Amino acid sequence: MASSEAFLLQLAADENIPTERILPIIARLNQEWYDSADSLRQLSTEAMVSLGIPLRLANLMQARLAGPHTVSSPVQAVQTRPVLHKGEALAALVSAGVEDEGEGLVECITTLQAIVLNLLRFPREDKYRRIRLSNPAIARKIGRFAEAVRFLQASGFNSDGDSLLLGEYNESSLKESLSELNTVAENLGFPSMEVEPTLSFNPYQAQVSSTNPDLPRILSAENDPKLIAQRMDLLRKQREETIKQMEVNRNPQVMQISETGNLKEVLRRLEMMESERLAAKFGVGYRLGGGTVQGPEEDEELGAAQALIRENEENSKFHSKRKVQMTKLERQKSYGSVTIRVRFPDRYLLQGQFSSLESTQSIYSFVTQSLVTSDRPFALYVAPPKQVIESSPKRTLAEFAPATLFNFSWRDREETGPYDGPFLQESLKASAQRLDS
Repeated sequence: MASSEAFLLQLAADENIPTERILPIIARLNQEWYDSADSLRQLSTEAMVSLGIPLRLANLMQARLAGPHTVSSPVQAVQTRPVLHKGEALAALVSAGVEDEGEGLVECITTLQAIVLNLLRFPREDKYRRIRLSNPAIARKIGRFAEAVRFLQASGFNSDGDSLLLGEYNESSLKESLSELNTVAENLGFPSMEVEPTLSFNPYQAQVSSTNPDLPRILSAENDPKLIAQRMDLLRKQREETIKQMEVNRNPQVMQISETGNLKEVLRRLEMMESERLAAKFGVGYRLGGGTVQGPEEDEELGAAQALIRENEENSKFHSKRKVQMTKLERQKSYGSVTIRVRFPDRYLLQGQFSSLESTQSIYSFVTQSLVTSDRPFALYVAPPKQVIESSPKRTLAEFAPATLFNFSWRDREETGPYDGPFLQESLKASAQRLDS
């Protein structure tokens, strides 16, 4: 006689109902002594609803109980789906976790890591070869993702009632499974799990080992993903705090490019003026939280020598993916302020200074306040290639540092030309600085 728990878990798998929503219902039914599928047949739909079962689920239960086959295994629905390779199953698992807003994904991956790691550490222990999916903890951590069950099946597990049972023990396959899980774990930002290496006897090699079990193990933390992630977060926070303390004045300016002026040359002159401004304010080589604010260009020979030294250091020893990211972050130039220039079709430029922590929404507000018609929808884009930068409170301006040129266009026109104005307010244009190439 099948249990009500197995019946409901299979129903949940068939109907793609999250396992965590079924577990409280199972507990409620068991509390009322409805612990078998046969006992559930005694309940009407109204009685199920009175026990706290949602109406749609109650209807599904009644339809399933009225059929010739009620229950076999909670993983039967998973078996009917095509069996994926390990990598495909993991990719599907991550996608499902992202769609679920990451709820339970980390817990699921770490549980899978622990399962495979225990099998590699204790290959003769039978208790690690069976996974009972009806166990509430396992159901919450793994059972909620059908992709996780399919990954275990691809790793050598077979269905056995309400459980998964490891078939033939294959060490190389399990090591491959752990390696793929560790790759996903590192990409998600939490530690990998490794099997402690075992010493094998080599008669042609001297063997030295300690007989004192109390000696502490000395492990290198240089490539520990967790510690590196913590250092990266700390460095980012330090830079953000430094930038927050900086005072950035908007300093709006309007410039007009003459009819004979070359935009490229004009922008080059503006960049030189900006470099001189930064050098005068902060000094050459000013450092901000581990990154250098761009000043006058460094000596080319010195830069080439430093690049060669860095390349030799990087090739001298292995670095994890996180370590490489940390190194790039440390060397990355940071900017407290960003110069934003907006080019209008009538050859006027609107310039303002922004904090790198401000959002693209602040640029749109800045431009709106300068327009003649502030209620007409417009877009700002960079080119080439043409890419519209939308107004968003979440997208910061750090990616546009130290300076970026935006182009202005009306949203209600396919192309915006000089005769589609007016654009800027006359009071701003009257104070415009004329620029020649």
